[in-house]
Amino acid sequence: MENLSLSCVYFENTVLNYLIAIGMFVLLITVFWLLFRILGIVFEKMLHRTTNTVIALLLRADQKLKPILWYLPFYIVSHYLILPPKLKILIGMLGVLVVTICIVRYAIEIIKAVIDEYSIRTSGSPMLSHSIGIIANIFLWIMAVLFLLSNFGFNVTTLITGLGIGGMAIALASQTLLGDLFNYFTIIIDRPFIIGDTVKVGGVTGTVLAIGLKGTRLRAADGEQVILSNTDMTKSILYNYQMMNERRVLTKIGIKCETPQEKIKEIPSVIKRIVQSVEGTNFVRAHFYEFGDFSLNYEIVYFVLSKDYGFYMDILQKVNFAILDEFAQMGIEFAFPSQSIYMEKQLSLINEKI
Repeated sequence: MENLSLSCVYFENTVLNYLIAIGMFVLLITVFWLLFRILGIVFEKMLHRTTNTVIALLLRADQKLKPILWYLPFYIVSHYLILPPKLKILIGMLGVLVVTICIVRYAIEIIKAVIDEYSIRTSGSPMLSHSIGIIANIFLWIMAVLFLLSNFGFNVTTLITGLGIGGMAIALASQTLLGDLFNYFTIIIDRPFIIGDTVKVGGVTGTVLAIGLKGTRLRAADGEQVILSNTDMTKSILYNYQMMNERRVLTKIGIKCETPQEKIKEIPSVIKRIVQSVEGTNFVRAHFYEFGDFSLNYEIVYFVLSKDYGFYMDILQKVNFAILDEFAQMGIEFAFPSQSIYMEKQLSLINEKI
């Protein structure tokens, strides 16, 4: 009777086959559970020896890919039994679905960990990880859906062609928006400036308040808020004053041609002494460089040892006041406009005739 009961056939499988399948399933589940436990202990010990988040995530692969390994016993047992063709196809499709979802989720986690690690090492913006994470999610899930549709028997080529034509139309309609979006990632990755920097772009000078997907907001020197597109920020010549350690000063002055020659020769050394006496400067040169039409011209170059614009202007003013005082004491006069000199000569000629 026992042999008869075990040999009874239900849905093309004997009772014995069902019992063996159940035993196989329990055995495989037990083996996989023990394997997970052993790997978990080994990986935990390895995790304590590394501070790299990417390596740590790779070591935690057993957690992310666990659904695949739990599906394997079910898949193996299903091939031992005789099942209807449609059911076998359904089980196969279920396996493809489980594997695809697990791999996509694991790939997204790895990409996010790599970007986070890069941001930490380079002191990057947290927006970088968030933004690239969004792109990775969208791209990988689209690829996963297309892969699943292809395996489930849909004509993906026709679908891609239709999406391609529609995508071209959308891209043409939103070319500016997409350009600003791509340039946003250029700014985030390349970091020509960050929030808080003082920059000059296209004649606009201001402090960066926010970097958005469409545009960048600046607080101009007059107090108003200026919004520039990300495309303008990347295509225009950009000056980042925040990265300056010092500011260069180039000043030109002209004195009267009637100035005595010994004083003309003495002026470069006088200017050098004045600039060096002002704290926060680094003197470079002072030269008598040009005979002007109505003046003798000097060029002065020095550096202000600060990137602060207010401090720069204070130093410039202090040096200019010192030059005015020193020239007044030496009796050196600055050149007058040509019209004024011309009138003086005309008046002197009239006086001689009288």
